[in-house]
Amino acid sequence: MNKIGLGLLGLLVLASVAPSVNGGGFSWPDWTNAVKYFDVTGETIPAEDMTVCYVTNSSVLLFFRAEFLGPGFRDLYIYLDTVPNQGQTGTDEGHSLHDLAADYKVYYGSPLAVLYRWDGTSWQFVGGVPFQVPDAYSVELAVNLGDIGNPVFPIGILFISTSPIDRTDWNPDTGHVTYPPRFPVGGVVYQAVTPWLLSILSALGMLSMCAIAFWNLKKKQD
Repeated sequence: MNKIGLGLLGLLVLASVAPSVNGGGFSWPDWTNAVKYFDVTGETIPAEDMTVCYVTNSSVLLFFRAEFLGPGFRDLYIYLDTVPNQGQTGTDEGHSLHDLAADYKVYYGSPLAVLYRWDGTSWQFVGGVPFQVPDAYSVELAVNLGDIGNPVFPIGILFISTSPIDRTDWNPDTGHVTYPPRFPVGGVVYQAVTPWLLSILSALGMLSMCAIAFWNLKKKQD
């Protein structure tokens, strides 16, 4: 079998294990309350120039969205550090992983999206992951939390996109992002404030208001 035939066979095998677009039998998020990670540095290839990446989760799935400056072909890698200091470091696919120790890798390259796990020596194929391409400027993916070891948040994430002529864009440009963020992003911490914490903060606010009212009343009586 010639090289072209082998290549086509490989694509057919990968396509058979990857889910169809919008597969998975779930609803995709509207991204309104997702954490947003902006990439403000421009690249010379619009198709692989990430402008903003989103992350959100349900009780079962971890969702990603990457938006690009222009349409065209690109590969997208999303590296996840779910267990501190135990994953792949240095470089992967010829690209720097910055300071991230990646335990899992999500790869999107039309027409498939797949998940890999670092076993301490090499990347092991886990399976296909649901994805969709809403338009020519964005890609959305979903990963089952059970497939990445049901991680305890927060986790580290690094987005890397490449074009066919091997131009590369990182988000962030140095280091990695944390999801959920430990500190407010744009004044709001999305997905990080739990209901019990909101209840405590609300109670503290009421106590503070009562203390101020009592103090003012006492001053008037004096």
